[in-house]
Amino acid sequence: MKNKKVLLLVLLFVFFLGLAGISYAAEAFAKNFPLAKGNAWKYEGVLKFAVEGEEKEKKMAWEMKVIDSVEKDGATAALVTGYPGMLTFYEDGKETLGCLLINNGGKLLINASEPDCKQTFADVASGAKKIDELSKSSDLLIDNSQLKKGNVYGFEEGAAQEAKDSKLYCWSVNDEKKFDAAVKGFNAKECMQYSLSYTSRPDTTSFDFVPGLGFVNFEYVHHGTPGDVSAKLVEFSSVAQTAAQTTGEVKVESKPATADKEVKKEKAANKNAEKKGK
Repeated sequence: MKNKKVLLLVLLFVFFLGLAGISYAAEAFAKNFPLAKGNAWKYEGVLKFAVEGEEKEKKMAWEMKVIDSVEKDGATAALVTGYPGMLTFYEDGKETLGCLLINNGGKLLINASEPDCKQTFADVASGAKKIDELSKSSDLLIDNSQLKKGNVYGFEEGAAQEAKDSKLYCWSVNDEKKFDAAVKGFNAKECMQYSLSYTSRPDTTSFDFVPGLGFVNFEYVHHGTPGDVSAKLVEFSSVAQTAAQTTGEVKVESKPATADKEVKKEKAANKNAEKKGK
């Protein structure tokens, strides 16, 4: 009898531990950058650049899009075009390069150094290259576990205090607040917005991140030659949301009032005929 009680307690412990795991996994998933194939973000902004030593400024609208994505061992790698950080030092007529974004272990990383990101993605998709391996050669953008105002992360090992004091060469979480801006295609409520920045001696990258949506504002400022980017999200297109709307759509065909009257008359006539027959 005693053994049965012990076994029951163990089973209950495992059950609640499982629930806690599910809750944690759901929370972690909710904080991820949405990298499903086909997801798209439309931005409007201003680019600053130099042409033959003269500073230029250009207003632009462009789309960031997940061309393809693959999930393996709980991590996701995505081939992306239009990432705002790839528009730095803009040149008219020059093709904007793609990059790889990775959700792995509660972290968002970027790999923009690969000479051929399409081939690298193909290697990951085929299994020739592991996402963990790709993550090691990528740069950290967001650490979900550090999304709290005042936190710093991404610094070199042993340099925590120096990073906190100087705010150089590390990510700083500068603010957190409820997200209340209007973005077409995104209707979720009670979302949080986190303001982050990374400052080095040559430049500063900063953005506002909303879990489940992405970058709502993005800014890159070079401390020397103009190569700046300032972008604001105006529309989000989610494949999952579009699919849900499509499958959930119910069409109701309205009938004219005269048709309804004719049906009622026919039913009444049938009832009278049945009474006479009896």
